[in-house]
Amino acid sequence: MVKVRYHPKELYEACRLSRLITTADVRLYADPDGSSLHAAHPSGKRSLSVALQGMSDEHGVITVPLNRLTSFCKFCDGDEVVITSKFDIIEVQSGSAVMTVKYVEPNDIAPQRNIESLSMSLGESFMSALRKVVPFTTPDDERPVLHTVLMESDGGGNMSLVAADGYRLVRAMVEGCDTPKMSVLIPRKTCILLPKLLNGRVQLGLSSDNSVIFSNGRVNLRTSTVQAVFPNYRGLIPSSKPNWTVNCPPASLLRVIKQLGTSSYIVRLSPKDGLLNISMSDGNNKSDGNDKFLASIPADMSGEGKVALDSKLLASTLELFSEARIEVTAPSSPVKITGKPEGIVAVVMPMFVSWD
Repeated sequence: MVKVRYHPKELYEACRLSRLITTADVRLYADPDGSSLHAAHPSGKRSLSVALQGMSDEHGVITVPLNRLTSFCKFCDGDEVVITSKFDIIEVQSGSAVMTVKYVEPNDIAPQRNIESLSMSLGESFMSALRKVVPFTTPDDERPVLHTVLMESDGGGNMSLVAADGYRLVRAMVEGCDTPKMSVLIPRKTCILLPKLLNGRVQLGLSSDNSVIFSNGRVNLRTSTVQAVFPNYRGLIPSSKPNWTVNCPPASLLRVIKQLGTSSYIVRLSPKDGLLNISMSDGNNKSDGNDKFLASIPADMSGEGKVALDSKLLASTLELFSEARIEVTAPSSPVKITGKPEGIVAVVMPMFVSWD
């Protein structure tokens, strides 16, 4: 018989986090030195371990249905939750409430029970940078390389987080990383989960089985990596001197773009005489006065030219910045956007339209 005691709120929080991974059975690893809850995604690509302050007189593994345990902990009225494995049943008790579930034989997969800080630090700005780049991954899992975030470290304290969806690309620099020179592709779903599961300073561990572990000392998320080659993003970021540039507050340009709602439109940009001229249309019609919307906003600029972009792609990219610098080499070249916060570079592919 194995008996382990937990604080209801701590166990409920561990269950809540585990529900981000699975809704099936979870395993409780009890030990006199500590305890943890382990959840695994049905695909086997991700698993979660949450350290708990549960007290047990002996070592054992208890498998319980996650949804039932979550509901019990959420509404229990006692000061502690006592989980006991008795022959062919599992008994969960708190105060006057008792729940019994059928005993399930644990499998042979034994996760790390004592969750310790890993040796490599990702720096304080890692999670903030990750949130910025994840929306630029493609949701289409049939394009597995673009369904990832590239984590690329130079081994000197700097890491690049890069995402692309075929129409946009963004690179966010993370400083203060204590990692060797490395390059791994992290699945999009994992990158969405990480900010929900971890907070504070994040540690990283690499495994020989092509997986990585992210940890904040209490919660470990193990994920498989994607074994593929990410596109040459450096070659996609324009490096030559632009023919024209515009510095403008993104909020001003976003207000104009959103005048026609959230549908995709063609946005034509052409700077001249201190004004960024903007015309918007819903088709590849010529720019001859049939556009649905015309506007101009003051901007600092150099050079003159033109470029056409998809309104949704441009708007979502501008939302990264509090100040924006738009650089254009030619109407058919990728548009480069930088500004503040520093350390972020975005690229938006142009649209080919008629200008006459």
